[in-house]
Amino acid sequence: ESALLSPPGFHAEGGMLIQAHPEKKYVICALNVNGIKTINDLYNFNIGSQVIIYISRILTDFVKNIGICARLGGNNFVMCFENTPENIERLMAIKYFDCGEMGINMPVTMRFGLCEVNEIRELARIVNYASFAMEKNTDRSKNSFKWYDEDMRREIMVESSITSRMREAMYKNEFTDRKSVV
Repeated sequence: ESALLSPPGFHAEGGMLIQAHPEKKYVICALNVNGIKTINDLYNFNIGSQVIIYISRILTDFVKNIGICARLGGNNFVMCFENTPENIERLMAIKYFDCGEMGINMPVTMRFGLCEVNEIRELARIVNYASFAMEKNTDRSKNSFKWYDEDMRREIMVESSITSRMREAMYKNEFTDRKSVV
């Protein structure tokens, strides 16, 4: 099993890390292993678990001395690490995960969503932004990286506004039930 933080542990330690070093810049990175269902289907669940453990070790090694890493569950991870050009370059240099020793004849890849910790400094919100960027990242052929940006922020604002207006309309009973006649 991996020696990663739990989600509550990540939020507690990540918050302390960021607060303890206000002079440093940090990045939150949400990660998702691509194709784990395919690996489980083709090779079996035990091999899929070995892949998750193997990747967790690589991620733990990556953040050693620069940050922390947690497994959110399933094939999802999150990291918080110092945002330096060297660290970003090291992360993006990981093109794929070679799981050939486990008998997997294809490169295992991940989608990475990144968000800078800025004046907001609310870890839960920044993890959500990084996760949003990760979900917008559709390239599964290699490790792929997408930064949370202003366009994504605007999209979230529009979706929030729509949801708010729909909720208000629902409370005012402004929705009608339309049944089609067959």
